[in-house]
Amino acid sequence: MHHNISTFLIAGIFKRWYVRFMRWLLIIFLCLIQTIQANIIPEIKKRGVLNCGVTTGLPGFSFMNEKGEWAGFEVDYCRGIAAAIFNDPNKVKFIPLTNQMQFLALNMKQVDVLARVISINYTRATQLSGMFPVTHYFDDEAVLIYNLNIKKLSDLDGKTICLVSGSTTEQNLYHYALTQGWHYKPLVMSRGQLAVRALASGRCKALAGDRSSLYVFKNELPKPKQANVFDESIALEPLGLMVRQSDIDLYQLIQWMHYALVLSEQKNITQATIASKQLTLSDFNEQMGIMSLTMSHLPDHWLYQVINAVGNYGEIYSRNLTKPLNIPRNNNKLMSQGGMMYSPSFN
Repeated sequence: MHHNISTFLIAGIFKRWYVRFMRWLLIIFLCLIQTIQANIIPEIKKRGVLNCGVTTGLPGFSFMNEKGEWAGFEVDYCRGIAAAIFNDPNKVKFIPLTNQMQFLALNMKQVDVLARVISINYTRATQLSGMFPVTHYFDDEAVLIYNLNIKKLSDLDGKTICLVSGSTTEQNLYHYALTQGWHYKPLVMSRGQLAVRALASGRCKALAGDRSSLYVFKNELPKPKQANVFDESIALEPLGLMVRQSDIDLYQLIQWMHYALVLSEQKNITQATIASKQLTLSDFNEQMGIMSLTMSHLPDHWLYQVINAVGNYGEIYSRNLTKPLNIPRNNNKLMSQGGMMYSPSFN
């Protein structure tokens, strides 16, 4: 009897150690894979096109315009990346993805980068094998109401609120309402457009989501003047592009491209000044404080190509968000103008 118990205990201990060993072996294997696949830019060059994962259609950020072309704030970021790699902003294949499919598409290498209003958070950065190079849009979560005369969010107590599945708003609204002492009935839709239709038809009394998206959804309602986005904030929501953890070269490109977009606005360097040859490459480097711009697999003038293709941060924001949708810059203003956008030195 004692012999059987001892054998059973030894087998159990061995099994636990074996499981731990296999876990560590898997981690080491994944690390080796990431080391081997440390550069994606040569692969993109060989392919001849950047694969960019975007939304299924969110005006202002990524959507098909009346000319049948992809346009938007994050579309311009993808075009900027293509300009850096190919000196051609049109060498991009835009791949529409839902919230449910975006991370799988990135991990399966169906796309090189996700540019679809992705909220940066701890879980996504640590458990989904992805990295966020930089916060390119400081957003927050809010609530849009339609045909409803209420003064504060707590007046939604007991009412139905529409949400988009796979978004961080699902959890954030739940925790916010819980801490504020009110309750609501969630109506979860697979896409933002479906949530807007539900709000317009009265199936829900409000729609919660990123404030930037709510401004877009407001304009899609039958009577936008009867809609209101509450000033009250549910949660802060920094947005960023996402790449695989193995693709450090693309991570660095996006990070410093963003900083260059911001710095060029600060220096009043525009797309027009470069396109018209008013600003030569040497003038550009001098004004930007660039001593050396060496980056693996890219030409030394890659940032000059980016600004020439898409302009500076302010230009990108204005043509995609301010002029067509009247979305205020708020925290996305330059720090010198009271916002949170600034750039490290290029020395």
